[in-house]
Amino acid sequence: MQAFHKKYPGVDFRIKESSTFEILELVKAGVVEIGIIRTPFNQDIFENISLSDEPMMAGALDFFWNNETEYIDLKGLEGKPLLIYNRYANNIEEACRKAGFEPRVICRIDDTRTMLKWASDGMGIAMIPRDMISLVPDLNLHFREIKEESLVTRVIIIWKKNHYLSTPARHFLEVFRG
Repeated sequence: MQAFHKKYPGVDFRIKESSTFEILELVKAGVVEIGIIRTPFNQDIFENISLSDEPMMAGALDFFWNNETEYIDLKGLEGKPLLIYNRYANNIEEACRKAGFEPRVICRIDDTRTMLKWASDGMGIAMIPRDMISLVPDLNLHFREIKEESLVTRVIIIWKKNHYLSTPARHFLEVFRG
């Protein structure tokens, strides 16, 4: 964003923060030209540029961790109380079942900050993408990267396929294409 702003200082931004599902609908309807979302999503009607891969992290107070290092196998979460961001619940539950256990999900939630706060209160283990762990600073949570490729998410830029884009929108995409 800073690189685009530097190159095109006369272009003003209008940013609307919403869920991935809402952003997909806004782009699909033509209300906004470009969206920045996180995978997974239905790619049939959108073009995209991938920005970064974010592994899923498990964050909790120390007493939840035995001797695990900075990484944890999904199986290491078996029987532990999980706080799951609603957007990833189906993926996480499916991955746990493939690993051979039924996850103990004590809460599905749409607010990452609340989930992190509850984890810091000892309620359970928050499962979130790596780039979200600093949303609430100083919670004394200890994070482990979950070694499970199917849970890695990507931050991507999307726009509607075969749809006219304004000059600023085209220039914005060029900055990210390198």
